[in-house]
Formats: sequence, structure tokens, C-alpha cells
Amino acid sequence: MVLSAAVWLILNLGREYSGLVSVPVMAQSEIDGRARSASAEVMITARIQAPGYRHVALSRRRSARVVEIDASDLHHAGGDFYSISENSLFKYASAIFGENVNLESFVADDVRFKFVQENYAKLPVIPVIDLNFREQYMALNEMSFQPDSVLVYAEPSRLEEIDRILTRPISLRDLHASVHGAAKLDIPAGARLSQNEVAYSLEVTRFVEFRRVLPIEIRGARGRRQISALPSEAAVTFRCIFPMTSDPSEKVSLYVNYSEFAESLDGSCLVHVDGLPESVINCALDPEVCVCVEVEK
Repeated sequence: MVLSAAVWLILNLGREYSGLVSVPVMAQSEIDGRARSASAEVMITARIQAPGYRHVALSRRRSARVVEIDASDLHHAGGDFYSISENSLFKYASAIFGENVNLESFVADDVRFKFVQENYAKLPVIPVIDLNFREQYMALNEMSFQPDSVLVYAEPSRLEEIDRILTRPISLRDLHASVHGAAKLDIPAGARLSQNEVAYSLEVTRFVEFRRVLPIEIRGARGRRQISALPSEAAVTFRCIFPMTSDPSEKVSLYVNYSEFAESLDGSCLVHVDGLPESVINCALDPEVCVCVEVEK
């Protein structure tokens, strides 16, 4: 009798059944300005088709399943409550009820979770980088991050002490091609971040470097008031994207603004560059400042 009952139980527990089950769920999400975890678990009821042993296990479950829900699937329902529709909830069926379960339908059209407000500030991400380039290679622009800022959650007094979020050190050696990757963020003590890492991108190019000596022009002088620059020429070191198809110095001019001379106390004026082609990554002047003196025309 006992053996037959055991066989009957094993056979029936292995069969597929359709029935209602209820599972406690603790939702987590990254909703701007809200706590990461819901303030209370919610019972979710659905009709499922699964082996008998799965029905038994789910019906006896007391601890809540922690389910990560994408913030885009949650809709503000007023106050601290956020709802998720039945259609969106289907994608979390495995996380709620486990594998080997065929979800037929939810009992409720939507489910609501309570996410309370938290103190936060949106702060910039500042890179901590150590870059080393192969000879004749350089960055085309500064390293970019996505996102370039994150939300920081903490007590108001702690938030006042934080003005930026640093990345963990990013060390890249022998760079000779563009690089992309992920950087962990340094989480301040007593704070929580909306995300713990950011994606970075650095465009790297090969360059050609050469030097030209160009005259310094005077712009903006009127009437008999003229100025002369000392020295009258400056050396320009160009860095251009490889391969270089033309000499950019043929289109570039150096000049001093008369208005800046008029406002100067000692005649020192900044030398400006005009007409730089897009192929020029960087240019350096020697000298960067010249001394101007007024002469009569």
C-alpha cells in the first residue's frame, strides 16, 4: 500500500498541471530619484502550466523572489507607486516563477510597487587615466564617457561633500588604434550610484608632424594707428592626420588683434591662428605671445 501510494505520488507530481500560484516578489529598479528596492514585497498571482512538483514548491514558498525590473517597464501611478502592465510582466516570468514553467496569464491587469523618494544629485564622471601612445600616434579628442554623469544617492549632508564621481584608474599602453571599453566607478562611502560603471571611448590616430615659420599679421588697425609685432614671425609645429594629402601651412595665417593691443598694459598680445584645415589635429606656436609696438603709418 505504501509503495503504491509512493508510485502514485511520484507519477502525479511529474505530470503537467494548469493552476493558480502566488509568489511574493521584491522588485528592484533604477528609477531616477527613487530607492533601488521597493519598500514592500508584492504577491503576484498567475495561472501556470508546470509539473506537479513545481506547483507544490511555489505554493510553499515564503521568501520573496528578488526581481530586477527595467525602469522603462514601470509607469508612475501616483505618489510613490509604479505599475507594470501584464504584457511587460510576461518578460519576467522566469525570474518570478522559475524555469520549466509555462505562464498562461496573470490574474491582475497590472501590478504596483512602492518606490520611495531618496535624496540625490546628478554629478559628472571624471576620468582617472594613464595613457601611453605608440610613437607617432595620439588621441584625436578627449576620452568620452556614456553616460558622462550619474545620479548619486546619499544623505543631504553627505551629498554636500561630493562634487564628482571618479572612475577607477584606466591604464592603456602602446595605443595605436581607437579603443572602447567599460570603466568601474569609485563609489564614495555612504553613497549609492545609479550605475557602477560607464562605457568609455577614445579615438586614436596616426599623425605626421612638421614645422613651418609663418609671418604674423596685424588685424583691425585703422587710420594712422598701426602696430608692428616683435618678433614678426612664429614657428608653427603642425600635427596632421596620416596620410597628409596637402601642406596645411599654405592655408594657415597667424595674426594679432589691434583691439587686444589697445587693451594691453605692456603691449603683449596673443598670436592667433586662422584657417586650420580639419586634417590638423594640433598646432603649437613658438612664441605664443609677441610684443607689439605702435608705429605711425
